[in-house]
Amino acid sequence: MDVPGGAPRVQGSWALVGGIDLNGALLAHLKIFGTPLIEGRLPLPALHREWPLLTGTLPTPAAPKG
Repeated sequence: MDVPGGAPRVQGSWALVGGIDLNGALLAHLKIFGTPLIEGRLPLPALHREWPLLTGTLPTPAAPKG
């Protein structure tokens, strides 16, 4: 951010995260003598997880003296 009459200053932060995304379905078959009688898919709930690995902030430079 620029400050009128002063040196520009920058502030911010960063983060590195790791995670997983899983989705799928359970598939069921009922066959008698090789003849399919019932087939169905049961969707499973999606799984989404994230974990912070590293975080940090940008250093603010010191104000010039003088």
